[in-house]
Amino acid sequence: MLCLATSGLAGSTASPSFGLTFFDQGLACQLGSPCGSYPGVNVQNSPQLSYSDTFSLSSASTTSTFSGSIDGTLLHAFSATSFPSGGTFQGYTNAFSNADEYWFDTFNFMPGTYSINLVFDGTVAQNLPLGSLFDLKDAFSLVENGTIVPGNDYDGVVSTLYYPGSEQSIQLSFSSSTSVTLGGLLQVRNQIGTSDGSQAGGSLTIDDADTAYFTVTPLTDGAALTTASGETYASAPVATPEPWAPPFVAIGVMLLLTRCSISGTPATRFRACSEGR
Repeated sequence: MLCLATSGLAGSTASPSFGLTFFDQGLACQLGSPCGSYPGVNVQNSPQLSYSDTFSLSSASTTSTFSGSIDGTLLHAFSATSFPSGGTFQGYTNAFSNADEYWFDTFNFMPGTYSINLVFDGTVAQNLPLGSLFDLKDAFSLVENGTIVPGNDYDGVVSTLYYPGSEQSIQLSFSSSTSVTLGGLLQVRNQIGTSDGSQAGGSLTIDDADTAYFTVTPLTDGAALTTASGETYASAPVATPEPWAPPFVAIGVMLLLTRCSISGTPATRFRACSEGR
């Protein structure tokens, strides 16, 4: 459990006082065929409770798909990329499906201690053969008095869950009435490609359709809070079934487990998989 103390400092209030930021983009390219690209949407600090977007791209047999939504305090995402098998020399293929989804709200806390519980549900399925290249990030973060500009600025991140299927509790303490902006940030980075030595088809699927969210619980007698949005954050929200989330399809290729070496900067790293390393 992570504990943070705030001694009566008034938190910066976002303008608007609640809302969302939504960014996505995609690409599918296969040598010898026209590329499919989607520049995506870039909605920033919009005072609304929900937003969604979806795309499906292909270049020959290389594909990139995405469906995502923000529904009140719930963040959903489904991202899938794949490339075909093709013998000992496939040439160049590249596909990515990326997104940032951010929900923020202004909390007015009475003096006391509060527990913030982060919940990140989802799965990651990968079929990455020898010689394939990939970049993967699937993370849910709590942001306090921060600034989120997709691809540029991620200031104010307090804690991050890097793997779906995990939870974490954080305590915030206030000695006087305090206004704080808290937000949940879901980041999806899904990129795959082939080197000349790739022989089998590959795929990478991130399914966070089961939601990422956080709850807020007063731990001190008499402590209470209000929010600009009117959301209570008192209990786990009811997940709405996502009609856009496609079922998993059996690929018919044995999963090849590999270890990966990492090269490049954190922002641009591209992982080359090789057996036994």
